[in-house]
Amino acid sequence: MASKVRYKSAKALGAVVLLASLVVVGLGVAGLLGWFAPATPPKVKSFSVAPKLALSVTSKTPSKLLAHSVRPFTPLSVSIPSIGITSVKVTPEGDPNGVLGVPPIQDGWGWWFGGGLPGAGHGAILLDGHVDWAGYGNGPARQIWNVVPGTIAIVHGPSGEQQSYVAVSLQSYLKTALPTIAGQIFSVSGPERLVIVTCGGSFNFQTGSWNSNVIATFVPVPSPLVAHTS
Repeated sequence: MASKVRYKSAKALGAVVLLASLVVVGLGVAGLLGWFAPATPPKVKSFSVAPKLALSVTSKTPSKLLAHSVRPFTPLSVSIPSIGITSVKVTPEGDPNGVLGVPPIQDGWGWWFGGGLPGAGHGAILLDGHVDWAGYGNGPARQIWNVVPGTIAIVHGPSGEQQSYVAVSLQSYLKTALPTIAGQIFSVSGPERLVIVTCGGSFNFQTGSWNSNVIATFVPVPSPLVAHTS
């Protein structure tokens, strides 16, 4: 897996627009697959805060939710306890062109294996998931709409590794606008961050899709904080 990640990462900056185009068409297809009528989404309370401010909210976070990995690992599952997300399976997705697929809702969330790794110290660890699915109803990705500053997400690895992240941003973008900012959000360069993409906005029953993407961004909880609160 490590060699594949390095190979894909070399192409990642040029591939983010292709990834964004997949996000535009790949999420929120409940209306096309059956009679399931998705709930009208609440207005997403967008925010963007400095990491220092977000970390200040974690002062009362139980130490069992805070972990810091000293080495990179492949994500296996994700938990965000405060919004009811527990151990959502992560499925590697992607192709040589950097296009990220979206697994069926029962298979959890997709992880772009051409992107970052938890614990690597750089790049976007990009996950995506369906809000809803015909015959299934609302999925855990819908809870991403409820992320607030300081929300803790924990990424779990195959050998017991864990890395905690704290929410610093929740934004909603029209799908038609997302490709123009994809390079900034999904890049494998820059600081390490966890980026979770799902659908939101308004649902169009004629096209069977949502008109927007909701993107939650988290930054790693640093080791001094973990040591202090444990």
